[in-house]
Amino acid sequence: MTLPTSHPRRRAALQLTAGLLGLAAWPAHANDAWPRKPITLVVPFPPGGPTDAQLRALAAALGKDLGQPVVVHNQPGAGGTLAPSQMARSAAADGYTLAMITPAVFRLPHLQKVSYDVAQDFSYVAGLTSYVYALSVPTASRFKSLTEVVAFAKANPGQLSVAVVGSGTLGHIAIHRLQQQAGIQLNHVPFKGGADAVTALLGGHVDVMLEAGWGAMANGGKLRLLAVAEDKRLPRWPQVPTFKETGYDIVVRSTIGLAGPRNLPEAVVSRLEQALRLATQDAAYARALDIESMPNRFEGSQAYRQYALAQHESDRRSMRELGLAME
Repeated sequence: MTLPTSHPRRRAALQLTAGLLGLAAWPAHANDAWPRKPITLVVPFPPGGPTDAQLRALAAALGKDLGQPVVVHNQPGAGGTLAPSQMARSAAADGYTLAMITPAVFRLPHLQKVSYDVAQDFSYVAGLTSYVYALSVPTASRFKSLTEVVAFAKANPGQLSVAVVGSGTLGHIAIHRLQQQAGIQLNHVPFKGGADAVTALLGGHVDVMLEAGWGAMANGGKLRLLAVAEDKRLPRWPQVPTFKETGYDIVVRSTIGLAGPRNLPEAVVSRLEQALRLATQDAAYARALDIESMPNRFEGSQAYRQYALAQHESDRRSMRELGLAME
């Protein structure tokens, strides 16, 4: 039976009910419509580097799926931790500002006071890829294998110089592990950045390098890889053994991911995770990763958060071992 609606009071009541139902449905409708404006992706490194190129390729693919531009903003400083810390302090929890997170974010709180809490101040959105650490030498080097490097170091304690980026970094930790397991003494030479370390290595100022950032030079035939700190060999370098294959349990997990400030709505995180999963399959992004022999290691929000907390705790133990922890 159709109810009559000609009576003014009935008509007003029905209009009011419809209006209330519309208001009740509005949050869900608004949520489905996210994003409504461009998204800023803060990259904690200068423009022009390999990581910047990767994130720009990813941003382009991400924007296509989300239907809004994803604008890359470069904000270098504090070893890659300035941008995430400022984002955590000042960005609104609406998903329109995200920052790239490097492993340094998890390690720095053990070395000095910081303005963020790893467990509380970030909404972890997704893990993307990871830096690949390798022991490398110039192609003209006498060393053809990790075994030869270890043999020389045993015969010449403290004489073999190893370039890494900084102290208390993943490269430094890997050197520490190699010294422990091989029973050798190495001369750890820290540099401000990967470019400086590679320049010193190619210039003969250090003997070997245990770092990431070797991709372009290895691809160009200027560096030789002796071992990779991975669980398995790299598809692009199948002839290079892992440290494990050579007898040393050294695997460096150095995941790069994206996060927003704390309290991002679950629906926004879910939408971003879905879009990023698709964007990481983009051909241009895959090429940018391949140049540096970096794998596509996409992982969702929960898995990435678990990694972040586990890495933070692992770094605490490592910094104590190295005598660098802030107590």
